[in-house]
Amino acid sequence: PLEGNVARDVVLAVDSSTTSTKVLAFAGDGTRLAAARGSHDRRSPQPGHQEQDPAEWWDRLTVALADVAEQCRAADLTPRAISITHQRET
Repeated sequence: PLEGNVARDVVLAVDSSTTSTKVLAFAGDGTRLAAARGSHDRRSPQPGHQEQDPAEWWDRLTVALADVAEQCRAADLTPRAISITHQRET
């Protein structure tokens, strides 16, 4: 079992989609306690083509994680787990 104050424990959820990366912190009852988001640029080098830069995904993730981590620190919340979803090739 996890040690600590379960009331202050949170789960981080990361969702990286085609338009943005979002990081959220949830309490055990599902209440959203913190959130941050970074948009992804899309480029169209020619008609019918869309491109994204994976380095930009990483940058948006690290910035959003740092933002949510700071929100958690300020509210005395402790991340105990993380769930990650990501876009698939389309």
